[in-house]
Amino acid sequence: MSHQTFLFEFGCGKAEDFQTEVLLAHLIFFMLVQEAHCYLISSGGKNGEMLAVQDGFIYFYGDDDRLVEAKKLLDDLVADPTKPAFWVYPE
Repeated sequence: MSHQTFLFEFGCGKAEDFQTEVLLAHLIFFMLVQEAHCYLISSGGKNGEMLAVQDGFIYFYGDDDRLVEAKKLLDDLVADPTKPAFWVYPE
């Protein structure tokens, strides 16, 4: 098995950032379905913040404040999985 690393850039414009977010969402979905392993780490993260996908599960890593935000994100998805409140569509 080979290992791959990908770099995604944000800040290129609203439409481009939205397309990158959609691509990442599809990548995470694919990793969940395939029960693969991947880690998403942001250059803006701190204190070991990351999202891990392993064996069909998603794990959030970070300090207490970030984990509260992750819990809210999950609650939003449960409330309306078709259009979560955090999703911002470009104009």
